[in-house]
Amino acid sequence: MRPHASVQHIDWEKLAGENTKKLRRAMEGEELDAVILGSMNNIHWITGIPMTGDLPYFFSHFALISKNEDEPVLFSPYVTDFFPEEREWIREVRSLPFTKEIEDPTKAVSWHIEIAKTLKEMGLAQGRVGIDPRISIPLYEGIQEKLPEVEFLSASGVLSDARSIKTEEEVRALRQSCAIAEMGLEAGVAAVKVGATERKIAGEITRTLFTGGATALGFMPNIVAGERPGILFSSDKLVRPNELVRVDISSVWGGYYSCIARTVFTGKPTTAILDVYSHLREAHEKSIEYIKPGITNYQLYDFTKKEIERQTHQRYTLPFFLGHGIGVSIIDEPWIFDRSHCEEKPLLEGMCFLFEPIIHIDGYGDMAITDCVNIREKGVELLTRTTRELYTTELREL
Repeated sequence: MRPHASVQHIDWEKLAGENTKKLRRAMEGEELDAVILGSMNNIHWITGIPMTGDLPYFFSHFALISKNEDEPVLFSPYVTDFFPEEREWIREVRSLPFTKEIEDPTKAVSWHIEIAKTLKEMGLAQGRVGIDPRISIPLYEGIQEKLPEVEFLSASGVLSDARSIKTEEEVRALRQSCAIAEMGLEAGVAAVKVGATERKIAGEITRTLFTGGATALGFMPNIVAGERPGILFSSDKLVRPNELVRVDISSVWGGYYSCIARTVFTGKPTTAILDVYSHLREAHEKSIEYIKPGITNYQLYDFTKKEIERQTHQRYTLPFFLGHGIGVSIIDEPWIFDRSHCEEKPLLEGMCFLFEPIIHIDGYGDMAITDCVNIREKGVELLTRTTRELYTTELREL
């Protein structure tokens, strides 16, 4: 296992400032005068303050980024809770009334009035304003009604473009998140025993993640034992002898997500199992070597798919997916899927994504090797460093 990493120092003010600049550049490309953000992950991304995703908070924080202002304007009914004085770079936070909108985003009571008034104060009663697609429809319609001369457009594209390229401060946060996930993986592998339930293994992982410093889970640990393709939720199924057990983990630290997966075989693997795993690992390694700035997501998918098919003499292939971006969301740009599931896009320096080739073996289950990677100038940095060997239990029982 990878030695536990020391805590990464993150300059959150620098991170927030750099992300604001990235968004402004993306706005210029689309000729947007302002963007209204309304999802917790985007608020964290632009402020550097980790935000909770609990329902009373999820739809109650907003940020307004104008091309004419150096810093975002934030809106919240929980000003003192989420924007403490030590976050001194958060200079303008406007208090929203504590209304039913907090728990029921299907109603627009007064928040749209406050946001529209601020846009007018900024001289944006006309122009082009991008809308975070996660803003509630009633709030959007309320703002639109108050500003009939503004052209509102989806900000999905500019946000995806800006968030897909990570700054060095963001990469530091991802390294720390990955280090915690690897602690959870170590606990999960140790907990895989014949007779244990998938859910019990997931519980050991969860305990380790939070004691190791995780602030949230990207998803509940996915323990998939044996012949359960396509089912990604840990269940009460017992781990049995001679199964492949996929241990798939996501942790969150400082608002940044990580993910790692490895495979355990319960017992002594057959030569055939070892051969297939060796082919998967070699395809993984060759693909990592292949990744460099400028290749496209289609090219990476095709390269890995052909490697697996070549090495296994066409007996095995990839599913339709191979990976996706990661950052302040568990799924981000770029998408690395086959041609029927995403658009072709170049992989650029600064992109961070999950690389997760999977092979399903009838009668045994899934074998997977999932890593977080960061595209650098001349190749990739592996943000997850745990060994990629096939783990075995040697029929350890409870």
